[in-house]
Formats: sequence, structure tokens, C-alpha cells
Amino acid sequence: MNGSGFVSTSVVRWNGTDRPTTLVSSSRLEAAIAASDVATPAMVSVAVFNPVPGGGSSSAPFQVSSPPPAASQGTVQLLVQDEPVENVLQFEVSITEATLINAVGTGVPLLGAPADIDLKSLELRRTVLGLANAPADTYTTLRLTFANPKLSLPTATGQIQQVANNTSPLAVQIASGRTTVDLPISVVVANGAPVGLLVDVSLRRLLPLDASGNIVITNGVIFADPESLGAVVLTPFPLTANQPLGEIKDIAGTVDSVDLSTMSFKFHPLRIPVAVTVFADTLTVFQDFPNNHFSDLVAGQIVEIGAQLRADGTFLATEVELLVGNAQAGALEGLVVYATPNPDGSSTLKLFVRDAFGNGATSNLRFSLVEVQIPASGVKFSIDAGQLGDALSICGTACSFSTAADIIPFDIVDVGLGSQQPLTASQITLKKSVIAGTVSTAPSPGEFMLSLFLQIQGIAGFPNTVTVRTFPVTEFENFGTQPMFAPGQQVVARGLLFRGGGAPLMLASEVRLLR
Repeated sequence: MNGSGFVSTSVVRWNGTDRPTTLVSSSRLEAAIAASDVATPAMVSVAVFNPVPGGGSSSAPFQVSSPPPAASQGTVQLLVQDEPVENVLQFEVSITEATLINAVGTGVPLLGAPADIDLKSLELRRTVLGLANAPADTYTTLRLTFANPKLSLPTATGQIQQVANNTSPLAVQIASGRTTVDLPISVVVANGAPVGLLVDVSLRRLLPLDASGNIVITNGVIFADPESLGAVVLTPFPLTANQPLGEIKDIAGTVDSVDLSTMSFKFHPLRIPVAVTVFADTLTVFQDFPNNHFSDLVAGQIVEIGAQLRADGTFLATEVELLVGNAQAGALEGLVVYATPNPDGSSTLKLFVRDAFGNGATSNLRFSLVEVQIPASGVKFSIDAGQLGDALSICGTACSFSTAADIIPFDIVDVGLGSQQPLTASQITLKKSVIAGTVSTAPSPGEFMLSLFLQIQGIAGFPNTVTVRTFPVTEFENFGTQPMFAPGQQVVARGLLFRGGGAPLMLASEVRLLR
């Protein structure tokens, strides 16, 4: 309060009741007013009482008004997935901007920092790209800005040709220098009601291909305008229970912190500038941990998770796999080029490394071809079956993965390293691979033969046809309500790939009809 003649014994009275008072100066007092005093709109009297020989002051009216309403907002989750193209080993691009824009042009940034995404390695999987609170509103545009594209292609001699922005003589760039895409959308963000946005990128439409599906390289690789070609499709979805669009699958990252009391942890996907809260329950499957229990989780671990995005914007883990154990010298995830036996009973695995985990030499192996030694004994082989566990149990010997002889080209594997010099495997886990082609025959409702579009150059000895089996747990995209297979359809399938009894056999977890 401002006035004059205030002394150390002056007291502010609120509606006739003393309140704790502090003398700031002879012309200023400060009083502690309880929240209950201003909880209800009203006109109150405020006065200053000075004990004798002083006196009081005449009271002054003070209007208590209702506080302004809190700004309403909702949480927006941004996810990304891809539709892979053949004969490409890597397509990494930086997404430097993701902005949600309303009808009057006001934008809400969804990225905390640029994100480097290897779209090729997602292969129908989804990962979290951004997470932000947005004011309640109707939004009409998502603006994405791309930069620094990098491409890895196999050569006929089994080497890797890497093409990056501004490299000479080959270069990769967005068509016409266009790097920003405005995707039209109509999404309502309501107060306290999270929503999700799925960015679906089709590399088949971004890359310049000839009639045979080969990438055209002249003086450089030009990525087509993603907006005009429909190469980037945006789908909004509500975050509700059991919403399949809200799943992330087989995504690697670090454990930032663990809360044992709530069975939750902070998960930071690799090279993505966002951390999300992941809960576990009694149905969450833990793999390759000492006790395969939530209590094995500690900050700093590198894990791979599958999780369901929930209505409150958090994730519920279906599975958590430890990628780098305490006894390992790092881990590699990659595409098998070949696995050949050696005279001493060991085998040599040639691998295109899509990701490298751990410290030391492994951190520099991403997007390179390496040879890993598989000792004749002592190596643990396993299968990351996930929801295909029941299908795997009835497959029999055709789905064996217990020795180096069971490894075939195009398999995706995680390799735990017992040594880095030379690279030596201590554990090999079969992951889900992706193949694409044309349906040649469909002998039964749940099975079809897939003629592959083309081989990856430098990977020899793999048949042109793969038998694909589907199951009740298989997810179908772009087929409509009743997925039916017919000759001539072009599809992408993701699943566990085995040597099989004749043609290679895939147990499919996802099948997408190419749009």
C-alpha cells in the first residue's frame, strides 16, 4: 500500500481484520493477503491502523475480481514412418522445422531441435519426432523443413556409394532447392485432449527411378518435390486406447531416468530431440536383461522398445529389449550381406550397419560395411518375435535361427559384440526385415508368394521369390476392411525372414498395399 506516515507498528486491515504487514518505507507497506481473501469476487475495504499515539486511516474500497481463465491447450505428438524403396541402404535427412499453423498463420513449433532421421531404416516402423503443447485451436497446416539429405547406395561390386549434399561430382538435393513443405490438414486441438500427427514418407516417390525401379544418377541425385508428388502424407488421429496409429515399434534410445514407484521411465530415441514418458505393466515383456524385469532398468542403458501411445500422451511399453549389456563391447544393428563358414568352424558375417550402440570404435561404424566374426561356439542366437511368438511356435524347423548357417541375406540382425578388435559376436538376434515386390500367387487366404522388385546390388545368392505368411496379429494397411491378396498387387511386407525349406519364408507382422 502507498501512503504517508507509516511506522514499524502499522498494520493493514482487510475487511476489518489484521493481516501480516511489512514496513518498506514511511510511504509504503506490504501485507500478506491469503488466497482465501481473493478467492471470491467482492468489494472489500482496506485500511491501515497505526497504534497510539498514531491513528487509523480511512478505509479504501478494493475490488476482488475473478482471475482470467487459464489458457486452454492440448498435447500434440508428431510421429514419422516411411514406405521403403529397394536398392537403397540409407536415406538420412534432417528435419529442421515442424510447425503447426492455424487459419490466421500463427505457428506452434513441435520440434525442440533439428532431428536427424534415417527414413530407410524405419521400414514401416514409426518413431516419435516431436512433442509439444499447443493452444486449443483448429490448425490447417503442418510445415516441415528438410535439410542435409544423405544417401547410401550399394554397388555391383558389393561396396557402398555414399552421396551427400554438395559433394562432388555426385550430390543429393531437394528438387528446385525446395526444402519446406506445407501439408494441408484440419485438426482440432482441444483443452486437455491430446492428438497425434503421423507423417508418412514414401521414398519411392521422392527418388528418381527408371522403369525398372533403379535410381537414376547423372550428375547428382535430385529428390522430387514431396508436396506436388504426394510423397509425404499427413494423417491426424485421436490418442485413444488401442489406436494402432499410435504405436512405435523397435525404436532404439537411451533410458534417461527410472521411477520405480510408478513403473515408468524417460525414453530418449536416438538422434531425436525429445524424451517421452514410458510406462510398463505386468504384460510388458523385458528381453536380454539379467532378470527380465522392470527393476533391471537403470539410467544410461540403451534399449529398444515397442509401445502404444495412450490418450494422456504417454506410452505403454509392450516390450523392452536391452541392446548393450554390461558384458558387451557394444552392439550393431544391420542388414546381412552374407554369412559364410570358415575352415575352423567359425563364420564371417558381412553387415551393412544401420545403427551402432555403445562406446569406442562401434560409434563410427554407422552406414558402413563391416565383417563380424562368429565363433564356432559360445554365441547366443535368439529371435525378437514380439507379437509373432505364437506363429513362430507352430512354424517348426522352417523357422530355425540357432546357428550361423541359419543367417541369410536381407536378414536384419542385432549383433552384441564380445570384442571390437576384431569385431566378434557374442550374441545375434534376428529382427524384422522388409521386402517389397509383386504378388505372384496367393494359394491360401493367409499366404502369398512375393516376387521381389529387384535385388540389392552386391547381395548375391538370394532367390527372387519369398513365401509370405500372415496371421491374426498381422497389421494390414491400404487394403480396406477385408485384406485379400491377388496376383499383380504391389506390397511391402515386414516380418521375420527365415531360410525356409525351399523359398525363403517370412512371417509377416505388417503388410502394406503400395499406394
